[in-house]
Order: sequence, then structure tokens, then C-alpha cells
Amino acid sequence: MNRILIVDDKQENLYMLRFLLESNGYEVDEARHGAEAMLKARKLLPQLIISDLLMPIMDGYTLLRHWKSDDLLKQIPFVVYTATYTEPKDEKLALDLGADAFIIKPIEPEPFLHCIQEVLARQKDGLLSPAKLPIWDEQNHIQQYNEALIRKLEEKALQLEKANRALEMDIAERNRVEEALRENEALLNEVGHIAKIGGWEMDVISRTAKWTRGTYDIVEIEPGDPIPGPDEHLSYYLPEYRHLVAEAMRALIEEDKPLNFEAQCLTAKGNVKWVQAIGRAIREGGQCVKVHGTLQDITEHKRAEEALFRSKSLLQAALDATADGILAADRKRRVIAFNRRFVEMWHIPMSVMDKTDDYKLLAYVMENLKDPEGFVAKVRDLYSKPEVEGRDILEFKDGRVFERFSNPQRMGDEIIGRVWDFRDITEHRRAEAEREKLQAQLIQAQKMESVGRLAGGVAHDFNNMLGVILGYSELILERGDLSEKLQGNLQEIHNAARRAAEITRKLLAFARKQTISPRVLDLNETVESMLKMLRRLIGEDIDLAWLPCSSLWPVMIDPSQIDQILANLCVNARDAISGAGKLTIETGMVNLDHAYCSEHAGFVPGDYVLLAVSDNGCGMPDEVLSHLFEPFFTTKEVGKGTGLGLATVYGIVKQNNGFINVYSEPGEGTTFKIYLPRHAGKADATATLKPADIPQGKGEIVMVVEDDPALLLLSRTMLTGLGYKVLEASSPSLALKLAAEHSGEINLLLTDMVMPEMNGKDLAQEVQVLHPEIKIVFMSGYTADTIAHHGIMDKGVRFLQKPFTIKDIADKIRQTLDGK
Repeated sequence: MNRILIVDDKQENLYMLRFLLESNGYEVDEARHGAEAMLKARKLLPQLIISDLLMPIMDGYTLLRHWKSDDLLKQIPFVVYTATYTEPKDEKLALDLGADAFIIKPIEPEPFLHCIQEVLARQKDGLLSPAKLPIWDEQNHIQQYNEALIRKLEEKALQLEKANRALEMDIAERNRVEEALRENEALLNEVGHIAKIGGWEMDVISRTAKWTRGTYDIVEIEPGDPIPGPDEHLSYYLPEYRHLVAEAMRALIEEDKPLNFEAQCLTAKGNVKWVQAIGRAIREGGQCVKVHGTLQDITEHKRAEEALFRSKSLLQAALDATADGILAADRKRRVIAFNRRFVEMWHIPMSVMDKTDDYKLLAYVMENLKDPEGFVAKVRDLYSKPEVEGRDILEFKDGRVFERFSNPQRMGDEIIGRVWDFRDITEHRRAEAEREKLQAQLIQAQKMESVGRLAGGVAHDFNNMLGVILGYSELILERGDLSEKLQGNLQEIHNAARRAAEITRKLLAFARKQTISPRVLDLNETVESMLKMLRRLIGEDIDLAWLPCSSLWPVMIDPSQIDQILANLCVNARDAISGAGKLTIETGMVNLDHAYCSEHAGFVPGDYVLLAVSDNGCGMPDEVLSHLFEPFFTTKEVGKGTGLGLATVYGIVKQNNGFINVYSEPGEGTTFKIYLPRHAGKADATATLKPADIPQGKGEIVMVVEDDPALLLLSRTMLTGLGYKVLEASSPSLALKLAAEHSGEINLLLTDMVMPEMNGKDLAQEVQVLHPEIKIVFMSGYTADTIAHHGIMDKGVRFLQKPFTIKDIADKIRQTLDGK
């Protein structure tokens, strides 16, 4: 059974409606004014409300307005049933405010019930139309409502005049009219109090004015006090508004222009209020005789507007303070908010932003994106799924990168639009790429260091074994009683051992453990002395260009290492060039600053001499570059390369505190740039060495200390054959015992560097305590920090590099004993 709430201040009207509705199966509840109806409706939730318009406390228009703005009640149909307001404008106002039907009294029961049934049916089928006039359009509603009240005033004034004429005929009718007037006045006063609105009338001829109670309340004058006339009422307005008010009144009286203005007034009690005045003129014979209208206190409305403006300003300031670009659009994709950063990031003219059309924004920005179709597809997908959040990356043709976030904009449980957040991550991406690059360089450097340590250890042990093979094969080859075939086979063994020793030498160079004797060089002179050899090395088809830098800074390096660097790089360049080509060697002077070194792991700021070797060969891809300096890595065919050439170059450069960079692309050639630290001294003069025969011993006593039995035996055999007397010891403790027990002179100590009990340097110091005049020669597969700093020989130290030949050991022992 449908429940219907009926609202009317007349008991007889309520009785008639209840009887009619209950007779037709409806359940009925009653209310005598709008305020009571709102309370009952929220409690009972009827299926339909039928309301009169003219009622005390809260009239039907106000009830309708509250009803249609109430989230709980606005879906319940509202039917206006009245005989009071019957002009078309009155009906239109009610329908615009959301009334679902407007029924004018009197009406027969059948059409009345049919109308009620039709409204309920439409409500059930969801066919009821929303209010044409938005309930939040406060200004328009007030104007129409005021006009309705003015019409009511005019109607009641006419009724009053008729009543006065009838008073002489029927005193009872007069009393009834007076009662009606009192009721209407009470109603109008109540309505004015609720709406903070009052009525006024000014007689243009007599220059007098009339006010309703509402106007007295607004101006804060007690009823009965003198009302200011037309010339005095301007004094109630603040000075800055008086001209506006006077001009509006003049235009109404002289030009019949409707009066409608907002201004601030100063009340009798000194309070400042915002008011809105609406009025129109009454003319007789074309002449304005009276003007009347309404005066409404809109102070609260203005305060709300100001608070809203402050809130919007604060929100805009907060948006403009963010580093992200923000854009908000409603469900129809109309732009409702954006910040300054958004405009700056997208370079959008304000002429486009002012159109508040998201489609036009899309069209404008698409041409700047790398993937405009993907961008638009994502936007459309998110708009089609209002509840979905989104995040993606936007790449621009100019290299910029944005991170885009999108979230639904909610008001309570309702999604009213979408907010887009754009963050410029270009610098973050660039920094991330640089960090990854530096990390890769660091990992590569650590890997090379680890491989170097491994290579150095292997080379040391391998040198000991090669020393035995080389030494004994050389001793046997010096004998003259070998058959030709045996001597040939033995020579091959010797040659293979020498080649293996060369490989270990390169491994030690890569590991930065070869012993070197650096001196101050002019790199231009060193390179020029090698050009003839290098041209023979690369062949006639390749043009070698030499581009020296004038006034080149000196460097501190072993000259033989420059030979190794250039030989290895030129051979690689030759192999990378197919047919004719060009190879360029150049020198230069550079300063590596902090900015450059921050982008290259391991580089140290300072002055450097540049040695660059470039070719126009086949070039290398990234996967080859990443392994370029690793030992035994090669792209050459089997048998055509050891894979140690560039590893040797890398080790030499690092051993001399330098840096190396490689630039190469497939088909574009390769450039190696080597940076060697600038040295403050002058270049040393070049010395030449003359070959000599193998020097012999003169019976001097040599103590040999070596923990490897095979090398100990080999050393003793070689020295004995050279004419020396040998004291041999397989450990430092045994050597110290022999030195202490030996009564005569020991001319020279030949000791290995790395031994289990103590190193060779410490052993030499203790032996020198027992034999102060003894000469010292150290030998090792590589040097330790105890006698060399980073592989650079200490001055005055005699050193024999393993593996060594008979001539090597003969020369070193003789030179040391002779003090050369």
C-alpha cells in the first residue's frame, strides 16, 4: 500500500484529501506546514507528497526547494496542489524547482486520482524528470521567489481594496477580510524572516515609503520608528555604493529598467550588511507613481562566496607551489582546474587552456610525443573506466620524460571527474643512466683487478717452472756432444719455453706486477723513434699518420712499456682494417676536471698527456667492448692471437696511474685514448746498450737461497758452470745457519723474494749483519711490495726477473760484484 504525505494549513483541505485518498486504497499522513512535513517525511519515507503552496512557518515553495536538495527525500515525487498561485509563472517556478505535477484547485476526484497514479507510475519506471532549475542556483531562485511574493502583494492589495468596498455592505465580510489580511501578513512576515527578505514601497509623488517587518529587521529599525524617505534612504548605504543605488533608482523611475543591485549598507545599530534590492515601477498614464520590491539580507551568502573564493585561492596557491603539473577534468572531460606548472611543462598557450576542453588539449600535445597514439589510447581507456587509477611513462621527441599518474576525483561515493598528475623525471632518468654507467665501469674495474691478481699469481708459479725448462735446456744446448736431431728437438723445447715466458711477461704486465724502470720521457721523441718499426708492422696498405703536439708535457714511464702499448694497438688496428686504411697516432695535453671524472669511474682530476691511436677499421659492438681488456679474450681466429695484447696495454696504463678510454662503433672504426699523468721534471737523455759476451766468475762465493728445489739446483748448476763457488740453502733459516757457520767471506747473496719463513728482503738484512760487505741480488717471478712499490724498482736494488737465462744471471751477478 502506497503511503502519501499531505501538507496543508487548512483542516478542511486535509480532511477532504484524506477521505479521497483513503477511499482509493492509499495510506495517508498529515502535516500542517513545510517544517512539520520535512520532519515526518524523514521518519516515514512516504511514496509521494502532496503539498499546498501558501502555509505558515514554511511555505510550499520553500518546502519543495528543501525537499529536492535533501539526499534522502529528493527521489520521492512532489505534487503541488493549490488554488492560490495560478499564474503560468507560478506553475513554471514550481516545476523548475522540481515539482513532479502541478494540480490547480478545484478539480474533480477522477482526474485528480489519475494524475496521482500517473506520477507514481512514472516514479516506479524511473521516468521522473530532474529539476530544470538547479537547486544550487540561489540567485535565480531568489529572484523568481521574490517576483512571486510581489505578485502576491499585488493580489492581496486588490483583495484589500475590494474588501474595503464591501465593508460598508457586510461587516462580517470585513472581519473575514481583516482576518485574512492578518494571516497573510503573518505569513509574509514569517516567510521574510526565514528568507531574510522584506518588502518596500515608495510613493514617487508624495515622497513617502512603506516597509514590511522584514525590511525593518534587515535595517535594524524598530517597527513604528520613522522610515527614511527617498532622499534619505541613500544614507544607509556605504559611500562607495550610493551612486550605484541612486542610478539604479533613477533608471527604474525614468526608464522603467528593472531594479536589481547588490550593495553594502550600514544598519541603525552600526552593522555592515550585504543586501540585494529588486523592484519594479507602477505607472499610471505612462508616469511612474510608485516603486516597490524586496530587500534581502545576503550577508551569509556573500560570506560563503568569500570563503569559497579564499578556499579556491588557497587550493590554487597550493597547486602552483607543487613541482608536478596538475590537471583536473569532470566526467564530460571539461577542464575544471590546473596549475601553472602544468602549463609550463606542456608549453600550452593560455588561449588553449581557457577553452577548458580536454579534447583540444590532447590535440595540442600529441605532436610533441614519441607515441601519440598510445597516449590517446591510454587517456580514452582511463576515461572509460572512471574508478581505475593509472600510471605510465611519457616520452617526448625532444628527450624529455614525464611520469603520469591519474586518479578518479570523488565527492563522497560519487566519481565526478579525474585528476592527472605529470612529473618531469628527465633529470632523474639521466642521473639514473649515469649511475648505471658508473656502476658498470666500477664493476668492470673490480673485475679487471680480480683477474689481474689471479693472472699475477699464475704467472709467478708458471715462471718458476719455465725457469727450470729454459735453464736446463740452455745448459744442455751448450754441450757439443748432442746429435743433430736431439739438438733440434731440444731447441724447439727451448723456443717454446721462451714463448711461454713471453706470455707470462704479458700476464704480469696486465696484472701490473712486472718490474719496470720508469724515467722521465718526451713522449713525442719515444713515439718518433718507433715509427719506422710500426710502419713495417702494419704494412704498406695502411697509411700511418703521426700528429704530435708541440711543447708536450713530460711523463714518467718505462720506455719499453710505450713500445708495448704502441705495438699492441697498431697490430690490433691492422687486423681491424680490411685492405687499405688509415691509422693515426697523436699526442696532446688535457686537463680532466671533476665533472668529467665524476662520469668516468676511477678517473682522477688533473693534468694528463694524451696518447691516442685511431683507425678506420671495422669497429666493435658493445658486447665486445665490455670484455675488451680481459686476458685471453680475442675475436681473432684460433692461432692468430693470444688475447693478451690489450690486457697488457690496460695493465701498463694502470701501473703508471693512467686511464684508458675506448670509442668504437661497428663500421665506424676505433679510437683508444690513453691518459698518462703529467710529470714536473725534464726528459732524461736516451742511453744505448752494447751487447757483450757472457761474463765468467772468478771463484767468488755466492749463497743461493730458493725454496723451489728445481730452481735451486738449476741456479747452482748455472753458477758453478760460470766459475762461482756456491753455498745453497732451501730456506731462510738454513741460509742464516750457513751464513753464521761460514768462517770466510761470502761475496754475494742471490735470494728468492717470496718464501715461507721470511721474505728475501728481511733475510738479506739479517745476513748483512753477519757479513756487512756482502752484495745482494733478489730474484722473483714478480716483485712484492717489500722491494718494489707497485712494480717500480727501488733505487740501488739489484733484481733478476724469472725466468732467466744463463746470460741474464751471468750479467747480473758480474755487474753486482763489480759494482756497476
